Amino acid sequence: MFSTITLQGGCVVTADLTNQAKCSKCKMAIVWSVTKNLKNMPICNDKDGQWVSHFSNCVFHKEFRKGSDRLDEASRQKERELW
Repeated sequence: MFSTITLQGGCVVTADLTNQAKCSKCKMAIVWSVTKNLKNMPICNDKDGQWVSHFSNCVFHKEFRKGSDRLDEASRQKERELW
């Protein structure tokens, strides 16, 4: 059964709380949710029992960033100006 959950930071996601998984790196229990922009996001309970993005708790969160060659904002602006 899908539920609408408001995370600690105010983000609203939809998740099936009965379908738990484990983080592939830290092995913590997570639930896969979907944001309003239709992006998948792992969520978990923090020490106070509130739902948060798992990236705020996972010690390996930097390893999950997509595209380590991403441009920072200054470089991105320079690329736009070239167009």
